[in-house]
Amino acid sequence: MKLALAEKFHEFQIAGGLINEKLLLAVFASAGGATWTTVGVGSDGNACVFSVGTDWFLNKPAAPAASGRES
Repeated sequence: MKLALAEKFHEFQIAGGLINEKLLLAVFASAGGATWTTVGVGSDGNACVFSVGTDWFLNKPAAPAASGRES
């Protein structure tokens, strides 16, 4: 899957996280985020495309409250 996404769409893994103990979510995107793909990868190594799209972007985390108290 990694090779196919790299060769066909010039996408490389930019993020990932565990969905549960048997499933990893991997996010692939092209330079500048022109195209992106999310892939589920099972503990057995099988992979499945979950979604595809265009114009990937990242949000910065919100700044902590100035008062120092949690909301």
